[in-house]
Amino acid sequence: MNLDEKFNDAIENYLALSNTLDEDLKAIINGDNDSVTWKRNFIRVAIAVIEGNCHCLREFCEVAMGAGQQISKKRQKAITDERSCSASERIKYNIQSAYVVFEIDHAPNFDGVEWSYAKEAITKRDKLIHPRTIQDLEITESKWPQHHCGVIWLIQNLISFIEAVTLKYDSPRS
Repeated sequence: MNLDEKFNDAIENYLALSNTLDEDLKAIINGDNDSVTWKRNFIRVAIAVIEGNCHCLREFCEVAMGAGQQISKKRQKAITDERSCSASERIKYNIQSAYVVFEIDHAPNFDGVEWSYAKEAITKRDKLIHPRTIQDLEITESKWPQHHCGVIWLIQNLISFIEAVTLKYDSPRS
């Protein structure tokens, strides 16, 4: 398969996947009743939305690397071997790589408190998906605002990226 076909497949996958994941996220947000059950489901769905979008970014980056685009070794490894890093590292490296590949300025700051909250939410999602004890299913009142903040930060950064790409590549050329 040539690069054009891979890129077209990546776009088609992104459009189909993101539309379905967006529907899931809207449904969970519209059902907000502030219960612990809702909070668990919000984290599960929202992180799935984030991972799905990041997987699509990874596919775009893979095509760009095939066309000669250079990115750091750590990011390359996350792009070419998804299982070589944790879920949070994969999300971070896929987002950072996409900013490089699409030549978009103002990449998210992964040194801030929001990223640390996001990593905690990703870890919590892993425990929610693969619980071993009742504590894995708990979402304390003190941790919920942090989990929520981290998830929203990641989603906002993905939206900002998509908006920046759309603005850069969809605007009329002089």
